[in-house]
Amino acid sequence: MQSIHFSSAFFATISLVALAACDVDESLDPTIDQEFRTTFSVGCQSCNSPIVNDAMVNELNLTGLPSKSGITLISIIDPNSQLQYALKVDELSHEFRVLDGQGGVISGQQLVGWEIRVKDEQAVEYRLRIDSVERWPTWSDLNIDDEVVYRVSVWNNNVYVAQLCPAEDFDDQAITIIAGETYDRDAIEVKSQDDTMITLACVKEAAFKMKMLGYYPNSVNGDDEEQRQATLKMLTADYCGIGHAFTKPGTPVAWKNSGGSVYPQWESSDDAIEAIWDKDGALCLATPRHVKYSDVVALCKGGTPPLCDEVDVINTPHEWSTYRVP
Repeated sequence: MQSIHFSSAFFATISLVALAACDVDESLDPTIDQEFRTTFSVGCQSCNSPIVNDAMVNELNLTGLPSKSGITLISIIDPNSQLQYALKVDELSHEFRVLDGQGGVISGQQLVGWEIRVKDEQAVEYRLRIDSVERWPTWSDLNIDDEVVYRVSVWNNNVYVAQLCPAEDFDDQAITIIAGETYDRDAIEVKSQDDTMITLACVKEAAFKMKMLGYYPNSVNGDDEEQRQATLKMLTADYCGIGHAFTKPGTPVAWKNSGGSVYPQWESSDDAIEAIWDKDGALCLATPRHVKYSDVVALCKGGTPPLCDEVDVINTPHEWSTYRVP
């Protein structure tokens, strides 16, 4: 059997992602009531995530400079001709694109089988093979076009290593692309970049869900950075805005945005409100979706949001309202 030598940086990344993949999303358990479950092809539309973005390769610089994690993009290879091209991403659709040098653009299903060459900080090369390209319905009423998602596998010296999103469930192995933005996963904050920086986000993570809700650079409803940060805070239950997620994977919660493009999948009432949100976290908090209110107070202390009974919820400017699942 051929042995594979992983550099320490890349092996550590694989280990961390594999651990994250071991968290069981109860919304995908067929023995549990599936009232709030959507079709498998779009993931759990009503489930939050404590993880912002933890794909095996979660950022790339299209100019060939190393990413924060030390991964460098080299090129993308046509599997038939073995010709190498520069990888591009459309700034509006956030899709992979390749310019063929003759005025043509290669994208979508045409890229199935193509391999993205990357190397880690030890100069060990890996290939990210595009195994499929799909279009998934968005979760926003304003987004007419479906979102493009990719299933990508990681290879080293023609030996399979893992899925880029190494989840056990096939439907959780897809990624989406977000151009012009990266994320501080510890602080749960948006970091604006130019269009040469891209994020690769896995299905069960907050960055992916944020995009499916219609919040990403150059989108119709979520082009503002503060709107997107509010979305991440909401999805991760970072009530106090300190980068702590008070939830676990797969916890169901109803959400509604102030712009009117996203509504809960079931009827909600004001007395079931969990919180209202802006870029700094929860502006008020009633009953948390997963922990006790006292747990929030214990960690956040003076930074604990006030009770929603003490706040004019309707007239307080906010991006999101969240509600407990009945």
